[in-house]
Amino acid sequence: MAEKMVSMTIDYADKKPLEIIDVEFTQGMTALELLQRAAKISTKTVGKYIFVSSINGVKSHSKNMGWFYSVDGVDANKIASDNVLKDVKEVRWTFKTANCGT
Repeated sequence: MAEKMVSMTIDYADKKPLEIIDVEFTQGMTALELLQRAAKISTKTVGKYIFVSSINGVKSHSKNMGWFYSVDGVDANKIASDNVLKDVKEVRWTFKTANCGT
């Protein structure tokens, strides 16, 4: 399959400067696989789910701050490892307050 470039924005809040990276994308990749091409990440498995726990050294804080993403300006409604991307132009990862309702 042919690869194309997708814009990946990583917003570290006040932890680091904003990064915008062009990433090679192959149709059928997940949001997590695309992130792995753009950054050094750590993940945490909870049950059958894989959560991003850090991006380039900026770590999530349980029940406080975490990593969330959007695809082409729309907040994702799936875990990144389960979200198979199609015809994507831009993915944005944002470090922000978690609203988990605990």
